[in-house]
Amino acid sequence: MRLFDPHSLSDNNKFHYFCKKSHAMSPVKNKVKFTLTPNIITLSAFIVFSYMLLAVKNGYMLRWYDEMSLFLPDRIFFDSFMNYPGGILRYIGAFLTQLMYYPWLGITILVALWIFMSWVIKLAFSLDGSAYPLTIVAPLLMIATIVQLDEAWLSLNTPGYLFSNTFGFTLSTAALLAYRSIGNPLLRAVTGVIIVATYPLFGFFALLAGVMCIACEAVTITLSRRYGGIAAVVVTIVAIIAVPQLYFRYMPGTTVDNNCLYVKGLPELMMKGWDMYLWIPLIATSLLLVILAATQKLIGEKFKSSKGVNYLTIACAVLTAVYVYSAGQKSEQLRATVLMLYHIDHNRWDNVVNVMSRVKEQPDYNMTLLNNTALIKLGGGANSAIKPRNTPDGNPRKNESFTMTAFVQVPVNYHLGKTNQSYRWAMEHSVKYGKRVYFLKYLVKCALLNDEFKLAKRYNDLLMSTMFHRNWAEHYNRYIENPELMKQSQEFMSIPKLILAD
Repeated sequence: MRLFDPHSLSDNNKFHYFCKKSHAMSPVKNKVKFTLTPNIITLSAFIVFSYMLLAVKNGYMLRWYDEMSLFLPDRIFFDSFMNYPGGILRYIGAFLTQLMYYPWLGITILVALWIFMSWVIKLAFSLDGSAYPLTIVAPLLMIATIVQLDEAWLSLNTPGYLFSNTFGFTLSTAALLAYRSIGNPLLRAVTGVIIVATYPLFGFFALLAGVMCIACEAVTITLSRRYGGIAAVVVTIVAIIAVPQLYFRYMPGTTVDNNCLYVKGLPELMMKGWDMYLWIPLIATSLLLVILAATQKLIGEKFKSSKGVNYLTIACAVLTAVYVYSAGQKSEQLRATVLMLYHIDHNRWDNVVNVMSRVKEQPDYNMTLLNNTALIKLGGGANSAIKPRNTPDGNPRKNESFTMTAFVQVPVNYHLGKTNQSYRWAMEHSVKYGKRVYFLKYLVKCALLNDEFKLAKRYNDLLMSTMFHRNWAEHYNRYIENPELMKQSQEFMSIPKLILAD
């Protein structure tokens, strides 16, 4: 058989032959094309929605969440959290809350955590294809826990609230994912007990993970007709009932009472109708995760590719987003009060009056009080003030008198020279709701004006140990070390000497 010899070709044919051969032997370069899949579109829409609602619409509020919190990098501060179920989540949350000093930084961390939460939910419950929009429902509800706070953040004694709920629900879902990866029924039983036994660290979220494991195991038993998992269900139920009681009775140093023991680790909300709007996203997220755990075995390929299911899951995500948006609406009075206090914090009295002049709604007592203070500081007279109003339902979180003492009276009394009154309200709310940067700053300044320099140093040293308020503390530390400098301070010289009249 005669073999083909390319050299026998004419010169022109040789050129075409070797060009084709060279092209055939050259490596093929695969061009990677970016495709906008439904999953990417859904996640991108969630990210845009998060930034618009938090940074753009409610950014002015987030800066105050840092002011109304405190993180201290010492052992005593850490131990104060560890005596409480779920304390480690609150401690981490308190650390991250101080990053709200730069709202865009804090929001970016939150969004990153919610994306991770969505990914964990997708893995744990096999939510892909048509079911994927369900993965962002829980993160959307976490946004609701933040934007709905309004006046409640003044009286909510839950350090790390902005982040701790997200961490807790993500850990519960990850625990279920680990539980499902174990094939041996006896090992699953042991794992269920271990998950619930983390109650001292994670509180309610450890118990929620146990309930999710039970729901998943029960459905698996029903579908497979294999009863080896019954032991896991039984011992996990026993652990859920027993572990919190054992913690309450035998954990040394715990500060927890037996009241509502099984929901410790969730925010310190009132078990009354007044706080129901704050409970709704937490209850809804818990029920969603349990339902997904129970139905995970029923979600097959046909379910994931159904257009009807896709419409249903998109509707769930859209309706949740509508609820979150409506929950984040703030009254113009609250918005104006927060902005006015921000300008007072920077001694920008003209801006306080400007905010008041732009408000279209009827100004409330707090707004009038702040505006009058600004007018006095600018050398004018005060307007007539209306009396503070209480809410018809008696909700203490929305009580205007409470908002006045917790938020408004402290700076107003300070700038009008009534330092004892300012000090009183700052101290009372610090004792009741915990130390906060906002109150510590006025405790320092009031102590300076009262010539109590050792006391001022005690409060100022706490601020010196913070991450972002150290510069403020260093500035006022000059007056503590050299009180004569106060006579050169425009701020201190503008405070009238009315201390004896308190």
